[in-house]
Amino acid sequence: MVDLSRQTFVVARFADYCAFSRPYPRGESDPVRYLLNKLSELEDPMYLLKQELYDSAWKRFIKQAAVEGVTAEEATDLRSKLEGFLAPGDFFDASFHLMDPAGLKDPARRKLAEACLSGLKAERLTEEEERPPEKQSKLYRKLTEDMTKRLHIDLLDTVRRRKPLTLRRMLIILRRLRFETAEYAAVFHCPTSPDDTFNPFILPRIEALVAVNRRFLKTLRTR
Repeated sequence: MVDLSRQTFVVARFADYCAFSRPYPRGESDPVRYLLNKLSELEDPMYLLKQELYDSAWKRFIKQAAVEGVTAEEATDLRSKLEGFLAPGDFFDASFHLMDPAGLKDPARRKLAEACLSGLKAERLTEEEERPPEKQSKLYRKLTEDMTKRLHIDLLDTVRRRKPLTLRRMLIILRRLRFETAEYAAVFHCPTSPDDTFNPFILPRIEALVAVNRRFLKTLRTR
């Protein structure tokens, strides 16, 4: 079961980060630290939510397989969802048990599938940032490269390096970074309210947003 309060928390922290026109809290002397903290605060709840969404998807499918059976189309739909939740190797393992959906009416086959699916963990894409580029997953590289272009990170980095980084210049750069992040979130309909629903397409893109924003913010650290 998906904990909707967790989704509400993630949405709230993400909205805080994207609120480029809102002043920083009174007494906050380090805006970069503030924004890095916002990203860190949403990360663990986001992955708990991702795991819950994954578990909810496969459990609903297995339950239907036991009660009334599942079609090839329904198995394909589940695979498309799982691909957004799992690392490539785990996705391959999960897909193996979905190749013959009609066979899942057999309790023994269903038990094997359930044992496999229950043992898999949702992929934490942001952890790919700590790996050498040649060992990062293709999905992570693709998403972060695309995100870097969409957020105009190269332009922001050029502005950053042009002159000494005063507080005023930093605030201008941060405002633009948050604006670009909010614009991207709006275009791809990232959840901005508790009534919105995260899905396997949106979640990896939010993970990439977190990673790319964090990567750039670290270049702005002055102390």
